[in-house]
Amino acid sequence: MENRRIYHIIGAGLAGLYTAKLLKEYNPAAYVIVYESAEKIGGRCQSFFTSEFGCQVDNATHVLLNCNSLAQSLIGKECFQHIIRFYDIHHTKFIPILRALDDVHLAVFNSPHTSYRQKFYLYCQLFPFWGLKAYFSGGDLESRLCRPLLRYCDEIRYGWIWKDIRLSDTFVYQLIFNKGSVNILPNDIIISAIDSYNYNKIIGGFDFEYSSICNLFYRTSMPLTLPHNCRMLGIHGGKSQWLFSTSQYSSVTISNSGTANIHPRDIWQEICTIRNYNSAFLPTYQIRNFPRATICQDERNNAKRPVSATTSFQNLFICGDWTMKNRPCCIETALRSARRVCNTIK
Repeated sequence: MENRRIYHIIGAGLAGLYTAKLLKEYNPAAYVIVYESAEKIGGRCQSFFTSEFGCQVDNATHVLLNCNSLAQSLIGKECFQHIIRFYDIHHTKFIPILRALDDVHLAVFNSPHTSYRQKFYLYCQLFPFWGLKAYFSGGDLESRLCRPLLRYCDEIRYGWIWKDIRLSDTFVYQLIFNKGSVNILPNDIIISAIDSYNYNKIIGGFDFEYSSICNLFYRTSMPLTLPHNCRMLGIHGGKSQWLFSTSQYSSVTISNSGTANIHPRDIWQEICTIRNYNSAFLPTYQIRNFPRATICQDERNNAKRPVSATTSFQNLFICGDWTMKNRPCCIETALRSARRVCNTIK
């Protein structure tokens, strides 16, 4: 490997794995090493088996639109089959998208407070919102998005937690992990694909505030009957904001949940109201809170986001959805950040 450039990618989430794919396509002779702090890949796109449900569940239900071109190229057009509709829970009827713009902003940016640049992105990229078809994950996110990318990694080291760096002027010559140190050769490239919180602890420079997301999963054994036979609904006027129905479980997403006191029984009652059905019992459920689901995407925090994939170190570059100013923190942005970092270091 002496004559081959080695790429050290830190983080086996979607941004890191997609970066590996693009690097290998650009330079098949490159050697790509991925370091992952967990014992499996996926990051926020991770799926896991739960014995309580007896099936595979995603750590959170993710929605992708058919205008998300990079994500669609990985998942396949045939998966984008759901029409996005919004349901007013108080008036028990569907409402036009124009009445649900606040719900759209909250869903896309996980914050009710967005800058004019972010709003401009929303209108230019996603509207007209009507007519867009969507894919939502149902226990298959990791298998569809992440696992196929493993073949582009020459080596993946699980349980390697990035701790520190050693510098010579502006050149990183050593990476410090919990399992040992890795020497960096002059021709090597380091790409950080970890979240902003841990990046800031190691390197500094990005002290963000964060927004939380709450996800609830109910074991329902079969798809719930929702109005107009929808499988996903945006909820207007309720505690829940998005409702998804799969063949084995149903899930609810609550964006910008903060310190809200969320009771699974109350959320289930909302689902029953939407279905016009009185349930005799509360099904088995799981609740998963993510206190740092995304950076707080208000104007003040958005202004702190980096404007490029470069850093103050000549051989260290960054990717991840948080590295793309003005864009929402989502799967499509993570993929675009990978493309940007590859274009930067070519």
